[in-house]
Amino acid sequence: MLKFLIQLPFRILFLPILLTLKILFWTFDDLGLEKLPTVKGLQTEYAELLTKKKAAYAEYRTARDEMKELLIHKANVEQILGKEPENEEKKNEHERG
Repeated sequence: MLKFLIQLPFRILFLPILLTLKILFWTFDDLGLEKLPTVKGLQTEYAELLTKKKAAYAEYRTARDEMKELLIHKANVEQILGKEPENEEKKNEHERG
């Protein structure tokens, strides 16, 4: 009983921290984790994701450039045929007014 009374102020003082740790333990159990990932493992995973990101961005860049080129060709064809190119601003003005 005396030991519990001595520990009581400690428990009251650190109750939020103890509850947070309990929640973390429950979360680890729910996810099936036993240990935190190592720094080396995280760095390896980050490097892999970064290379995938760079490859995807290169693909995005080529698609974007191709789209710009097609829009230029479209505008040229519309100009040759005598049509006015459709502007987003004109569409928005007609919808608002």
